[in-house]
Amino acid sequence: EENLTAILGIYIEIGQLRDYHYKESFAHVIGYSGILNEKEKKELGLNNIGNFNVGKNGIEKWYEQTLRGDFGVKKMEVNAGGYYVRELSSQPSVKGESITLNINADLQNYIYNLLPKTGGSVVVMDTESGAILSAVSSPSFDPNKFTGGISHDYWKELNNNPYTPLLNRLSQGTYPPGSIFKLVTILAALEDGVDPEMEVVCSGGASALGNNYYRCWHKSGHGAVNMKSAIEHSCNAYMYKIAKMIGGEKVLDLATKLGFGKITGVDLPGESSGFVPSASWKMRRFKSDWSLGDSLNIAIGQGALLATTVQIARFGAIIASRGKMFVPKIVGQEEALQLDIKPEHFDILQSAMFNVVNSPGGTAYSKRVLDPNWLMCGKTGTSQVQAKRGSMDLNKASFFGRNHAMFLGY
Repeated sequence: EENLTAILGIYIEIGQLRDYHYKESFAHVIGYSGILNEKEKKELGLNNIGNFNVGKNGIEKWYEQTLRGDFGVKKMEVNAGGYYVRELSSQPSVKGESITLNINADLQNYIYNLLPKTGGSVVVMDTESGAILSAVSSPSFDPNKFTGGISHDYWKELNNNPYTPLLNRLSQGTYPPGSIFKLVTILAALEDGVDPEMEVVCSGGASALGNNYYRCWHKSGHGAVNMKSAIEHSCNAYMYKIAKMIGGEKVLDLATKLGFGKITGVDLPGESSGFVPSASWKMRRFKSDWSLGDSLNIAIGQGALLATTVQIARFGAIIASRGKMFVPKIVGQEEALQLDIKPEHFDILQSAMFNVVNSPGGTAYSKRVLDPNWLMCGKTGTSQVQAKRGSMDLNKASFFGRNHAMFLGY
């Protein structure tokens, strides 16, 4: 520094680098910071600023302006020897704000260590505020390796990993919601005036519709079921009956009302909207009309339906709060929207979801919480990646051909 005037082209810069203490467990939430590129200079209006780190992903990017503050500028007059002569003008910098996450660090780390490194995601959301208490996507990456410029070897390792550790499965990964969507089907039936005591006899056998067969997942059937027991046993046959009675359009309209097919507004960049199909979409995409078979598939959460983990978690909060739709927030919270759905219809879903976990024969009974102070309601979901006639057991299939397994609970 004493010899700077004699060494042309050499400068000393003082800056800061992030140290991400929790590394992989928080990577998809916090994101990481890296050197500003030319595109970001234009987007952020920082064309006259030198190199420095900005948020590249996660809340680092979402709250970039809040965290960064404003740069100060000092103009100095120097002589031919490079020595300062006088100060011409000075604009002080404005310190960025600190933010506090809703995330519980202990819970976040605990869940991360439970998830397989082949793929999984978990969102834990406060059903009274919309605050996200934990949001974990696995596999993950070490954000510290991005701050000073990522090495070629580590970048190659991440990109060659078949389990895509850079994908944020919380808000960017989209999956068929499977049997969890049956709750939407039942709610649509209730809103349409269908009697919750209506019974359907499920034999488990297949019924033909053209060249396609629609069967219940339980080969021997569930016998006579009403709405609550259909949810408890996750009966396909009951959902097919609902689809035939009210039509697929009413189910899809309610799904949209419940936030499927639209971004939730969670404070993470690059959120996917998922997808809710429609008759007009099918005509544009496949040049064919919407069919009864489409409605049957939709009723059990299959077909072209796609949802994110955050969307499914928010749907659970809607049920638990009897109709309050929150914006899921990692930082702060927003006032909920009260949906125009009869609260007593949510009571029926809640009762059925209690039986899913706590009644013998419920699809989650074997995983129930035995402590009476921590009773759960829930709904299991399985969505097929590749069809296999005569069996739902795909354990012998390749990893990427196996079913998606989901659970929604509160």
